[in-house]
Amino acid sequence: IRRLGPDETLSYYELPPSVVMVPFHSMNAANPGHLVWDDFLPIYTLLTMFQLERRTDLLMMRYILKDGVRGLWASCDYTDEKKNDCKTMQRKFLPLMLGMDPVHKDMPTTEEFDFQVKQGTEPKSTLVCAAHGLAGMGALTDHGTRKLHGWEDADYETTQNHGRGGMLYEFRNFMLNNIAIPTEYQQKPPFRIVFSEQSSNIGHRNLDFTLQKQMIQESFNPSYVMVESYVFSRLTLYQQLDIASKTSIFITTCGGGAVTSMFMPRGSSVLMYYLEYGGVVAGRQTGKPARLDWDLFNNMAHLKVHWLPVGTMHEESDLRAFLFLIQHELDGLIREKSYDHFFN
Repeated sequence: IRRLGPDETLSYYELPPSVVMVPFHSMNAANPGHLVWDDFLPIYTLLTMFQLERRTDLLMMRYILKDGVRGLWASCDYTDEKKNDCKTMQRKFLPLMLGMDPVHKDMPTTEEFDFQVKQGTEPKSTLVCAAHGLAGMGALTDHGTRKLHGWEDADYETTQNHGRGGMLYEFRNFMLNNIAIPTEYQQKPPFRIVFSEQSSNIGHRNLDFTLQKQMIQESFNPSYVMVESYVFSRLTLYQQLDIASKTSIFITTCGGGAVTSMFMPRGSSVLMYYLEYGGVVAGRQTGKPARLDWDLFNNMAHLKVHWLPVGTMHEESDLRAFLFLIQHELDGLIREKSYDHFFN
């Protein structure tokens, strides 16, 4: 009970002291990259800033704007279809922040919150308070408040994630721990090379990796290299991350679907194909490169990230370069392994 004056009181329900309440406005949680890097990453950053990432129960509440319309462009309330897509994606990925058995299956919102008092007790107040609350995450996303993900020339003039390499790795481990997947993996032959197929709902970003897979299979002994291919959107969250956490080389198209690669072991390699003509400014194509999420991936210190152009990926020179790069990354893993006895 909080007293406002001598004869006035304000009653409210108080959540357990272990609960951290985080109201936030989700930009585009229908896209897994936006969900993990624009929602989960800044929330995790806030938790670490105030030393609340351990031994706390996280209560994430999606804030719905009271603007009388459908919210911001591309946000989860922009259209009914977008709202349903966000709900589906949040339901799938929420265990990354809350664990495999979250209290609620769907993320509560500031307009839809199922608060229940003890059985047989009538509610005495509509107010619910928490001892710990966090808010204000816009500048903590992977691209901040003044740049986009790599569509425009201006996106390459500044970096947002410099110096965050260690924290990005801790964020990865935080999410893996929440779904009971080991954070460390000893890489050894046969090294796992994984192709991510159909990783985008945009047609020209879905690439044909048939030649690349064939070249690797013909060039390396099966006892040295395993080549696998998945449509990750068809797998459960646990299956996706279990595969990624044991992969040495991950080959994908840049964009939100590449989010799975951040869960690879320390020292792994990502080969990221980008559209060298995919740039867009104010809705108009510029014909310039679109290395989406380059700022984030280039600062993930636990990964070795390489950017390859889509337009020439099937030309002989590019295929040779691709194979040489695969060999180089495998040689690096072997060299690192040979040094282990110096430090053990």
